[in-house]
Amino acid sequence: MPPLLSKSKFTCGIQCLRRLWLDVYRPEVAPPLDPVTEAIFAAGSKVGEVARGRFRGGVLVASPHYEYDTALAHTAELLADESVPAIFEAAFIYDGVRVRVDVLERTGSRWRLIEVKSSASLKDEHVPDLAIQHYVVTGSGLQIASDHLMRIDTSYVYDGQHLDPKRLFAIDDATALVSGALNDLPEQLTEQKAVLACSEEPQVEPGFQCASPWDCPFASYCMRGKPRYWVRSLPRISRTTFEELRGMGVEDILAIPDDFPLLPAQRLVRDALQSREAWVSSDLGSQLVQVGFPIHFLDFETFGPAMPRYRDTRPYQALPFQWSLHILERDGTMRHHGYLHDGDTDPRRDVARSVLDGVQDIGSVMVFYAGHERPLIRRLADDVPDLAAPLLGLLDRFVDLWAIVKSCYYHPDFVGSYSLKQVVPAMVPDCGYDDLGIQDGTIASLEYTSMLDTCDTDERERIRQNLLAYSERDTWAMVRIWEELSRLGGS
Repeated sequence: MPPLLSKSKFTCGIQCLRRLWLDVYRPEVAPPLDPVTEAIFAAGSKVGEVARGRFRGGVLVASPHYEYDTALAHTAELLADESVPAIFEAAFIYDGVRVRVDVLERTGSRWRLIEVKSSASLKDEHVPDLAIQHYVVTGSGLQIASDHLMRIDTSYVYDGQHLDPKRLFAIDDATALVSGALNDLPEQLTEQKAVLACSEEPQVEPGFQCASPWDCPFASYCMRGKPRYWVRSLPRISRTTFEELRGMGVEDILAIPDDFPLLPAQRLVRDALQSREAWVSSDLGSQLVQVGFPIHFLDFETFGPAMPRYRDTRPYQALPFQWSLHILERDGTMRHHGYLHDGDTDPRRDVARSVLDGVQDIGSVMVFYAGHERPLIRRLADDVPDLAAPLLGLLDRFVDLWAIVKSCYYHPDFVGSYSLKQVVPAMVPDCGYDDLGIQDGTIASLEYTSMLDTCDTDERERIRQNLLAYSERDTWAMVRIWEELSRLGGS
């Protein structure tokens, strides 16, 4: 008999049957959970705890997953007690599937089934999650009046005193969507049970499902035999194009025929990989000469907690807590300034004031991807209105280094990506991040939150030094990219 399914395993199977089988029988082939994934799980648990505050009088079934019989018994007691208005983490088993329901709210003789997510919207991938719960709960004998997703409402503004669960969360009615999904569910369950009844790993070819709707932890395992330049990594490749290439037996970008229809950006990738030569636009020099000295290479680090920490902030609002600035004079003189907000207080005013002190009144302000930095400055100007004019004045001096690279330069090792972490090792391989304690912006924001929450003085200082080193490396990398472009453009 195949092992019991859970709602998480069921949704794994919806994404990919091979992922489901591996998750059950060979979980060790996936890499250990990375800090980002662990933080996402921790944030989701915290959101679930806060969400319960919206249901006054609700009772938690606290038994852990390995004490399922205890959880089932406690759930049965609470279902029978009409004085209990809501049950949290209610446990059910039906048709070989076990689920724990975030919230069951009593409505007379029927129940509202509510799934809590840290998401800011109801998404397609949430529907199977709700559907399998509805199927198991109704199969266990309960009547479900409606199905709902309880999610973060990003319009909520924190008053700085206490989180209000009624305003922090929105509840979307997903009953109609769940009803539609229930039509396919018996067939999906039959298919998943059949897969788990087999001792051999199902042979599902890697494809779009490896990253949709979630990044699969087994992707690297399943793609062991794929070429380094797999066609799936082409920028903006559609399912149709991917399937057409696969049907032709073409898996390597290098092997794409000359007469195969590609988008211009895709052809650029293919041609660069085949030639192993970087492409440099004739317009590069003319773009570089428009940049005014001194050049201020500026980068911010932000964090956006789901649960707002500071007054007049919203869930997931990007709050700048750090910046780094390298200033390059025309004569080659270079200096660096940096700022990291210490203490668990609202960082916005201090960040705004300090960056204005660091940037000189003349010269370009160079950022890498203005699509992130421009909205950040505009929002900072709204939040610190007495400094709005000089903050918005920075935008008039912005130069987007990312845009210059994207329009004028392409290196084969970009493989279609223009992110800083992809551009740096290709253009300036001696300017990497491997020697740092923090190596990307997501980890930086997580570490900053850890620094705020820890009482360990040594740990705080360790994180602080790592953050300062990482932020400085980002802007130094921008300087090095600029220098390489200047060499190539004859500037």
